[in-house]
Amino acid sequence: MLTSLCHLIIVKISQIKINQKMKNRLTKPLLGLILLFFVLFGAVIYRTFGKTTAKDTFAPANIPQSINTPENSVIAEPAPTQTAPEKTTSEAKVLYKVVSVVDGDTIKVSIDGKTETLRLIGIDTPETVDPTKSVQCFGPESSEKARALLSGQEVSLESDPSQGDLDKYNRLLRYVFLGDGTSYNLTMIQEGFAHEYTYKTAYKYQTEYRSAEASAKAAGLGFWAKETCDGDTTKPSKSSSSASSAGTSNANSYPSATKTPPDPACPIKGNINSSNEKIYHIPGGAYYTATVIDESAGERWFCSENEAVAAGWRKSGK
Repeated sequence: MLTSLCHLIIVKISQIKINQKMKNRLTKPLLGLILLFFVLFGAVIYRTFGKTTAKDTFAPANIPQSINTPENSVIAEPAPTQTAPEKTTSEAKVLYKVVSVVDGDTIKVSIDGKTETLRLIGIDTPETVDPTKSVQCFGPESSEKARALLSGQEVSLESDPSQGDLDKYNRLLRYVFLGDGTSYNLTMIQEGFAHEYTYKTAYKYQTEYRSAEASAKAAGLGFWAKETCDGDTTKPSKSSSSASSAGTSNANSYPSATKTPPDPACPIKGNINSSNEKIYHIPGGAYYTATVIDESAGERWFCSENEAVAAGWRKSGK
């Protein structure tokens, strides 16, 4: 098209009746203008269509093209990344078999095949097995309650760094929880079978135990009742009739804990005290009458002193 236009202009100029010298002078500038116009026109064409064409030409073949309008443009969503499912780890509590109940605050459990004596943290129950003390008020009832809750059971244990691992008698210091998670220590306080007990320093559950003791005292439960001990468990144990009035039975009625020899010919009492010492008591001894024998705890009756010594028991000093 431009070529035809240039040719037409040149022809028209050639038809003008001027001398040859003038024609030459007009033709050259005109051709320059035409060339300049051609260059400018080409530049406009390139700017308008050249970039789009180049972009379309060199677009990667693996990228899908979309219509260049905001409402129709499609942004490809990245493929979902698969992540490993979260692991929910809940360690099951280790359970230990209760071997025997010494009294309300001392028990024996099997740990890794070895029988260990535990002194329970935060509670103190009336004495029943200490050879230096008479059986204290509500002591038999407290021990019986402990046996009812723990004998033959599997329990979980919890230590407390504030109390250390062992007491002065090398007994493990622990909290005890029943199979369903119930705190044995707390239950004994709540029902009036144990006092809250702090040894030197505060322990983890001290506030909770003290609150439970206050509630049991206010309600007159267990040894807090006026007809049992009225809170004073240092006095001697009462008769079975008094214990029955508190809704419990005396230890004498418990088949594995008794003061009376099952065989009159074997009256010597083989007792195991709270520090795990084996001590035997003969009739007429200072602690003979008060001592309760719990065969489920490994205690036993002997027919002679020689038999007791041979079994590993030593004679009481009184």
